[in-house]
Amino acid sequence: MTDQSMTPQQTCLRGLELAERFISYMIPGHRYTVETMCGNSFWDPLDNYLRQKVGEAIALAVSRGDLNLRPSFKGGKATNMYELPYDVAERDPATDIDANTITIIKPKKEVGKN
Repeated sequence: MTDQSMTPQQTCLRGLELAERFISYMIPGHRYTVETMCGNSFWDPLDNYLRQKVGEAIALAVSRGDLNLRPSFKGGKATNMYELPYDVAERDPATDIDANTITIIKPKKEVGKN
């Protein structure tokens, strides 16, 4: 939740902190908006000006390498999206997930169904 007495700078710093915390929950190969990374309880009370400033702060942090993310293509006209800077196949084999431990199960087609 945001405090209405926060300055724009404090709001941007809080947004950066929330985005950084969200990284550990991100799924490789998925794209996320700033709104998703910051969470609705933070994002919803913000006016458009503050939403833009938080988005700009996160974009700057990503471009400088301060947030371990990479930009993905834009979701909407002005909506930046971000993803982890690696794919599942590029992950370190010492981690709990790597390309060798993922199994894709395709549903069986029923006879007579397309």
